[in-house]
Amino acid sequence: MGVGIIMAHFAKLDENNIVTNVLVIDDKDVANNGGERSTEAEQWVSDNFEGGVWKQTSYNTNMGKYFDPETGLEDEDQSKAYRKNYAGIGYIYHSDIDGFSPPKPYESWTINSTTGRWQPPIAFPITTTTGVTLTGPLGVSYEQPYNYDWDESNQRWIAYTIDVNGVLENNYIWNSTNLEWEINNG
Repeated sequence: MGVGIIMAHFAKLDENNIVTNVLVIDDKDVANNGGERSTEAEQWVSDNFEGGVWKQTSYNTNMGKYFDPETGLEDEDQSKAYRKNYAGIGYIYHSDIDGFSPPKPYESWTINSTTGRWQPPIAFPITTTTGVTLTGPLGVSYEQPYNYDWDESNQRWIAYTIDVNGVLENNYIWNSTNLEWEINNG
């Protein structure tokens, strides 16, 4: 393993705290202008690149956890986790949790302050496959999935299943009390 140039990442925010750009900055420039995780470095980036408000973001942080860049595994030293998630264009910076999140998928979902991810008002379904094994046209076997999505207008999870030819079989509603899919073909 060779040692390469270490780079820091900074996200530019618009007036609504939406990320509009992400820049890679040499760590030497960061060290010479306030250092890692400093408001001075963020100001230096603003002064030298496009102006505006910039926040440093960690390329190796996801869902509030730091992942080792060499192995991709969760690092033992979680003090390296920074700002919940690596900021991408369209992400949102939340000053109340000092972290980035993906765009909000539905109005009813709320931000998890630990992971920086959006949570539905009803937990994600725990059953994602039907238990039926199908064999596709190329002879590959797979467990039939529930293709599910959030139904914002009815505040519930819905799903459907298709056969190996892509033909709709059934529609379902998630019963969050019994923790099972119920057929809803009506």
